[in-house]
Amino acid sequence: MKCHICKSESTKELPTGDYEHVKCPDCGEYKIAGTVVEMAKSRNIDVPSTRVVLRRMRAAGVKIPIITSKEVKFQ
Repeated sequence: MKCHICKSESTKELPTGDYEHVKCPDCGEYKIAGTVVEMAKSRNIDVPSTRVVLRRMRAAGVKIPIITSKEVKFQ
């Protein structure tokens, strides 16, 4: 599968609820809300800004960051 953020080849883990669990070699491991997946079909996710959000979450101690419509950044 392709990473929802950067489109690199990634691994998709089993989903949990409304979230897809992704392991990307470039963006790292994260979960992304189904709502954001749908939104990203018609809009491009801003890669640098979204990666900053992921780094901040990890720095705050979140093991697997979750990208929701509040955290995602679009171009």
